[in-house]
Amino acid sequence: MIWFNLNYLSCWSCRPKGRNTEQHDVFFGIGEDLKDLVRCIKTSWPEAAGEIHIDACRRADCVDGYAITVEEIVAAEKNKKIC
Repeated sequence: MIWFNLNYLSCWSCRPKGRNTEQHDVFFGIGEDLKDLVRCIKTSWPEAAGEIHIDACRRADCVDGYAITVEEIVAAEKNKKIC
């Protein structure tokens, strides 16, 4: 089954307590809209303490001509090794 959500690649910034400059983090997420990812982003970066903002974002549907798709893994395939 292919999920019909969109892939987003985004760059988020904050200035954690005790820092003089901003710190940046790249986040790859899947959702119908960028707003769908905000909770996950805040959870993954607790040092931002709610003072996080977005610097850049783009949909990531392909890279160098290769399509990016996300598919559900069925239980029988979860234990297979890729490498």
